[in-house]
Amino acid sequence: MASTYRSPETVVISEAEATVNTINSLADTFVKTSGRIKAIKDEKVKKSLQANARLAKDITIDPTAFYKALGDKNADRTYFDQLNNLMDQNAKLQLDIEAGVYSQSDYRDLMAKKNSTVSELSQMVGLASSEKTSNATWIENYEKVVNNATNEAGVSLVGNEDYIAARNIFAGLKKPGGPKGEIKRVFKNNILFYEISGEGLDKTYTAPAVGFLSNELYKVPNLTKEWKNILEQSGLTKGGALTEYFKSLSEEQLNIKLAQLIDVKVKNLVKDRRATNSIFVEILGGSEAFEKSDGSEDGTKGRLPGSQISNADTSTLTEYLTNWVANNTPQYTKAKPPTISAADKKLARDRIKYKTDSNIWKETFEEKKSLFGFGKNSGGTYTGSINMFNDKPEKNEDGNLVNVLAPGFIKALSEIGPGYRVISTTGGSGGTEVTVARTNNRGGTVTFVEGSTAQNFIDKLYNYEFEGDEGYGPDQAKTFANQFIKDGTIKPPPPTKKG
Repeated sequence: MASTYRSPETVVISEAEATVNTINSLADTFVKTSGRIKAIKDEKVKKSLQANARLAKDITIDPTAFYKALGDKNADRTYFDQLNNLMDQNAKLQLDIEAGVYSQSDYRDLMAKKNSTVSELSQMVGLASSEKTSNATWIENYEKVVNNATNEAGVSLVGNEDYIAARNIFAGLKKPGGPKGEIKRVFKNNILFYEISGEGLDKTYTAPAVGFLSNELYKVPNLTKEWKNILEQSGLTKGGALTEYFKSLSEEQLNIKLAQLIDVKVKNLVKDRRATNSIFVEILGGSEAFEKSDGSEDGTKGRLPGSQISNADTSTLTEYLTNWVANNTPQYTKAKPPTISAADKKLARDRIKYKTDSNIWKETFEEKKSLFGFGKNSGGTYTGSINMFNDKPEKNEDGNLVNVLAPGFIKALSEIGPGYRVISTTGGSGGTEVTVARTNNRGGTVTFVEGSTAQNFIDKLYNYEFEGDEGYGPDQAKTFANQFIKDGTIKPPPPTKKG
């Protein structure tokens, strides 16, 4: 009989045939599928590599133009080192792209990095020549700047100390004897900055490159010129000269006016702390600059609007400015009356007395002129002749006919000026001449002849009275005799008509 024993392998094979066929079928399918997958992957890799190659190309920066530009500008070696550094960063970016660190999805960010680098390179090229020009100008002007520093309208050192120290390092670093220090060029937010350290600097000075090179140093305010303008605008001076308004003020009034002007100046000044500090330290002689104040230590009481310094510092500023104004405001001392000697005083009194006495004399003579037999013509000139005696002679004690003095003549003499009296009469028939003297016994006599003209009588009597007095003139009697007197004022006679 046939054996029923089967080899295990046979059993397995025979039983596993269907399974094997299935596996083989699956294996074949897997091989075909995996082939297709690999082919797909290879295609994707190929496309990815192509995309990365394009991406790397897009972000590549050609340094040729930048190297050439720096060479043309004869830039310092530090600029070429900086360019190399930026190009190394760009090259590393390309390698990272080729290594698959970045993909097409990073395109926007990668281009932004490229543009940033190009911007930084462009700034370097632009500043390369600017640095040399700026440094040459700084070195050329340095002596003049230093010599005029802290003077009005000159460079202010208050607040400029660090910049000047940094600028000296930047411009003179490689010069023999120049200040020692270090300069770094760094980019912050795509902007080139200088970081400077060294002599004269307590800490690293950092500033944008463009602003650093183009910075105009702050100037000390021209306080003297400003104050002159204030004085002129207030009406105290004009063209540098004192006005009559200034001269009319008392010392107290002037001090009040100046205090008002100082108050206005301070109110405007404290709004600008830089100007305040420059004026305080470099002009007024203050020891140190004022700190910035928001008023928290003062509160709002008494604080000037917009002030950047404290109330205490404002008071200090006002005090210093007041002292400066006292030395920089034209002075006016009212002239003291000249010292008059006793002789000069007597001379002045004598002249006044003469003027007064002569006016009284003229006025009383004018009133009594008719008693002398005088009149006036239409031109105001005295006319007539002296009538010292009565018209008719009278008998004396001896029974002889003699001329008798007219009562009107005697009365007129006594009432003119200080008054006169008859001393004697001489001449035939009782007299034709009369000698008179002052009633105050001042001394001396004067003699008149009957019938003398008004001009002759006035001339002799006026000269007798005033000759020798201070202020007297020999022609004054003649002038009086031929002038019209009204209200004590001598008027010139009207012009005579020509026939």
